[in-house]
Amino acid sequence: MLAVKTAQQRYTPTPDVLYMLQQFRWMLNRSVQIGLAENVSSLKSLSLRTYKHLAEYDAVSYYKLCAISAAAGILRNY
Repeated sequence: MLAVKTAQQRYTPTPDVLYMLQQFRWMLNRSVQIGLAENVSSLKSLSLRTYKHLAEYDAVSYYKLCAISAAAGILRNY
C-alpha cells in the first residue's frame, strides 16, 4: 500500500511576483511567435534571433534565456 503525505499551503502572490510571471509569459509567447515565423526550433538559432527582441522587457537576462529555452522545447514538440 502506498502512503502519500500532503501539506496544504496558502499563498497569495504579491503584485511584483504576478508582474514577473506576466513578463515571463510575454517573453515566452514572443519567442514562440518568432520561432514559428522564421521556422526555427533549435535553441541556438532561436536564441540568436529572439534575444534582441526581448530587450524591451524589464527582466534579468537569465529569465530571458529561460523563456527562449522553454519556447525551443515547445517548438520542438510542435
